[in-house]
Amino acid sequence: MNAKNFSVEISSKIPDFTKIISVDSDKSISIRSCLIGSISQNITTVDNILESEDVISSINCLRKLGVKVK
Repeated sequence: MNAKNFSVEISSKIPDFTKIISVDSDKSISIRSCLIGSISQNITTVDNILESEDVISSINCLRKLGVKVK
């Protein structure tokens, strides 16, 4: 079976996202907000994060991958 290669070219820079989104504290949303923030080019602030074992474990994994977390 032949492997297919795909590439994406972006002709212009994606504009900064400078909005505030307020949602209830939830394990899934807390983990996803950390993951999305970890791939952004700028500083991401996450407030009202759920302090559960799973969320803390996810944050520790991101730290081990080189993401700066305060």
